[in-house]
Amino acid sequence: MIDGRIARGDRTRAAVLDAAVAIASVDGLEAMSLARLADATGVSKSGLFAHWPDKESLQLAVVAHAVRQWTEQIVSPALAVPRGVRRLWALHELRMAFYAAGTLPGGCFFVATAVEFDDRPGRVREAIAAAIGDWRDLLRSVAGQAVEAGELRPETDIGQLVFEIQALADAAVTSTRLFHAEPVAAYARKAVLDRLRALSATPELLPEELPMDGVIEPVQVHFEDLDAMGVVHNGRYVLLLERALAAFWARAGWAFDPAEPHFKDVFFVVREFTITYDVPITRVGPVHVQLWLDHLGSTSAVYGFRVMSEDETVTHAQGRRVQVRLDPATLRPAVIGPQLRAACRPLQREAAAQGFDARVG
Repeated sequence: MIDGRIARGDRTRAAVLDAAVAIASVDGLEAMSLARLADATGVSKSGLFAHWPDKESLQLAVVAHAVRQWTEQIVSPALAVPRGVRRLWALHELRMAFYAAGTLPGGCFFVATAVEFDDRPGRVREAIAAAIGDWRDLLRSVAGQAVEAGELRPETDIGQLVFEIQALADAAVTSTRLFHAEPVAAYARKAVLDRLRALSATPELLPEELPMDGVIEPVQVHFEDLDAMGVVHNGRYVLLLERALAAFWARAGWAFDPAEPHFKDVFFVVREFTITYDVPITRVGPVHVQLWLDHLGSTSAVYGFRVMSEDETVTHAQGRRVQVRLDPATLRPAVIGPQLRAACRPLQREAAAQGFDARVG
């Protein structure tokens, strides 16, 4: 039998390290302190000191915890994919899904800390370099297996390919933080897919393109959606998206109605919303809203959307929305149940339908 005190201690330690990884993804490891963690987690400073008597031991523990998180959410699911070029693609896709889910507020622990410690010799730098080196070695190994299997061409420069995959994913993290409206994650995904297809002797094993199929919902633009200039006000695009989401979920049997017994299962709040406006809508009448899920995690969902003309030849706006399910009683994140998860399937991208994204988060 496991001692209850030990189990509680392990849970507390894991929760503290989760918080530390999240904080470091934004502010780096040097800003980390026991006092700050105590404030963030509600654990006493003396209790934390019992685990980590100095700053360096804390930093090393945070790096090790970030490695475990990366392994659980990216590496292990990818290794369940058949070896070769599909596994190489899955590693990149799962990494991008990890970012899209907003798991860490700063995007990526390793991108943040690599920049922070690249010129600082010592044990922490060595631990960060070893973690990133292990990831690059994994990419090399999987790419080498793809060459051996005849799925990548014999002349493939594996070192060059791994550098490009790594550089594109790193760039997606920083560019997303700086340029919120640009679909930089989609650029990084498409660039790697195009590169792998060009190098592959069996490109049919990879998606031909990155589909944004999902569903298309017709919604109505009303007179009150127009502003004084006769175009749909920028703030009303949120309502167009809401109308589309409400229509889809009502048809699927999950209406957002507090009187329904399943209301607690669809109690979601918006964590992030970004939109790019392309062509103004200048009249009332029907438009089409395309919806899809870029990622479905354990407690969160990342929607992509596109507002189009009724004939779908003009894109008026596009963007993404991150939603988190909460327990109505505690307002804490809650797991998305299996029935609701199954109902999400029509919204999921091809990669998600194959199980890549569904295993993340």
